[in-house]
Amino acid sequence: MEDILKKVLYTGVGLVSLTAEKLQQAVDELVEKEKMTEEEGKKVVEEFQQESQSRKQELEERLKSFIKNLSDNLSFTSKKDWEELVKRVEALEAQVNAHHEVKEVVKKHTPKTNGTKKS
Repeated sequence: MEDILKKVLYTGVGLVSLTAEKLQQAVDELVEKEKMTEEEGKKVVEEFQQESQSRKQELEERLKSFIKNLSDNLSFTSKKDWEELVKRVEALEAQVNAHHEVKEVVKKHTPKTNGTKKS
């Protein structure tokens, strides 16, 4: 789910980048036609980039908040909790395997009786 949301965010960033390129082209044309000074053009592009960066950060924060609320409400297991559970399962498997190995060693070294009791 987080990957999908990241892709949406990156798509938005790509669109802003494309828009910035188009804006720069439009400003260049206006400067070329002398309908805008070069300084005014630079100012317009810089303001757009600053606003875009601000909006990007705002969107990232909203997205993080949304993901956190979603995961809290749906009780997803955190990556940290998942990794801890995996470690615990691996430790338990190691204990079980060690127990079975000990039983096999004991079994091999225990003398066999033929069903008769020694008194």
